[in-house]
Amino acid sequence: MKHILVPTDFSEQAEYALRAAALLAKKNNASIYLLHLLELPSQMSDAVSSGKSIPEVILFIRKANERLEDLKSQSYLQDILVESSVQLEKAFSGILSFNETNEIDLIIMGSHGTLIHRLQYRKSSSLVQSPCFSNKKRPRRLPIRKDSICI
Repeated sequence: MKHILVPTDFSEQAEYALRAAALLAKKNNASIYLLHLLELPSQMSDAVSSGKSIPEVILFIRKANERLEDLKSQSYLQDILVESSVQLEKAFSGILSFNETNEIDLIIMGSHGTLIHRLQYRKSSSLVQSPCFSNKKRPRRLPIRKDSICI
């Protein structure tokens, strides 16, 4: 395992997932990809796809990148290669497309409920190539158990 994807919405659960990924990355000498997906209202998406730059969109992207940089500076990520990306996509499709294009070995994500179930369903339909792990609490040890992987 060399590449761990951690989608983040900057919630408490997402930070727990990042902490779990850090534990696993240190143990396996893996890198972490932090991914934030911006779901824009349709009128903004239309402007972006037409090549126009909207100040609000640029502001959202800049703020998301600032928050990702803050996350990357956390002490528990020291000595781990952490890359980050902000993409303008819906959460579900954005995670799937990032997974496909970046050779992700494992997805660890904080869960509020429904998205992880959709990813599990898609995994059973062979659309997700990587196992995924959902985390709702701060990890105290390595989070991976046989029954916690979405297969």
